[in-house]
Amino acid sequence: LEKGLEKGLVKGKRTMLKALLIHKYGIDDDWVDTLSEQQLDDVVVQILDCATYDALKEKMEKNKSE
Repeated sequence: LEKGLEKGLVKGKRTMLKALLIHKYGIDDDWVDTLSEQQLDDVVVQILDCATYDALKEKMEKNKSE
């Protein structure tokens, strides 16, 4: 049961992030599905600072390599 709840929460985060990307950048991309749970949390914060979708992805790539 606990695993199911955790899986549902992650799925909900992905769905919400996809909606944010569509509203902010007008982009519906499967990139979100490749992110770890920690990266999902990071993207939600970074989306506030990044003016473009490409800038967001670049910032996430930099964070991943650090």
